[in-house]
Amino acid sequence: MMAQCETVFTCLPSPAASAAVMDEMLPEMGPGKTWIEMSTTDEAEVLRLGAEVIARGGAAADCPVSGDAIARPRAISRFSRAASAPRSSRSCRCFR
Repeated sequence: MMAQCETVFTCLPSPAASAAVMDEMLPEMGPGKTWIEMSTTDEAEVLRLGAEVIARGGAAADCPVSGDAIARPRAISRFSRAASAPRSSRSCRCFR
């Protein structure tokens, strides 16, 4: 999928699922490509995968969405604001 897209969003159920998907996407990652991770999963794994993306010249952002019905609207609203806001005011964490 990364070969045909500039930006890919993932929202997966486990660190193992994230790693499996990223194993397929990383060979196509490079300048002009962005991975936006929305899984509410293991932070260390997200940081590891984000570092892999950055090492290949791509961009990555961690925007986890909570799984409960009360937090989900706030998280989606936060993400929508983050996507359109200037970088200095974003609530999602961008990897550098």
